[in-house]
Amino acid sequence: MLENEFMWRGVPSRDMGVVVQEMPGYKRPARRLDKVSIPGRSGEVVQDLFGCDVWEDVQYTLNLAVKPGYDRVRVLEWLSGDGELVLGSVPDSAFHARIEAETPSNEIAPGHPGSYLQLAPTFVCSPWRYELFPRAAVQLLGGAAGCNPFGFPSLPLLRVEGTEGAVLSVTVGAMTLDVRLTASSAVIDCDLETAVGATTGGEFVQLPPGDWTAEVSVTNGEVASVTLEHRYRRV
Repeated sequence: MLENEFMWRGVPSRDMGVVVQEMPGYKRPARRLDKVSIPGRSGEVVQDLFGCDVWEDVQYTLNLAVKPGYDRVRVLEWLSGDGELVLGSVPDSAFHARIEAETPSNEIAPGHPGSYLQLAPTFVCSPWRYELFPRAAVQLLGGAAGCNPFGFPSLPLLRVEGTEGAVLSVTVGAMTLDVRLTASSAVIDCDLETAVGATTGGEFVQLPPGDWTAEVSVTNGEVASVTLEHRYRRV
């Protein structure tokens, strides 16, 4: 992908006949801080909310033009909703993004057959940058190890296959997630802290920065597979 292109929901801008007139550079998200002024004390007391790093969303507005002859209605439908955004100025990362507002547009030369349509969509992006090419999922049965290359813990996705009623524990470092299957397969999202096809207890696991190890113990029933998708991230 060239620096003056972008990809939205898996579709490159060039395939839609969209030209980027101005590509914004990377914006580091702002930390969400709790600031307290204490009478008689200079300055403010600053601390992270919830005792950990919390970051604000980031907005990217792209100044675009649709080439003559391309389906403009299709382009406007494409520039909507939620999806994955890859910017040519940040080619090694993918953002989870959404377009919340109607995209403003105007003709450069109304009525002229060679007129371009100008657009300026604003993408509201999660502060996290994810790897553009995610690593292959790893099998945790029998133990696994890896290395988180970034300075922030990742919140993985777990997929479990086994018999209904099977009970197991997934341990990463000092964190243990207890799982009971309520179906033959389950998907556990440690970011959203949700489970489909299972009930959970304990802690949703994280992959800390640097080296990590994981193991699975089965205490009831049969478990055929426990895979982990890393979802390494940075700001």
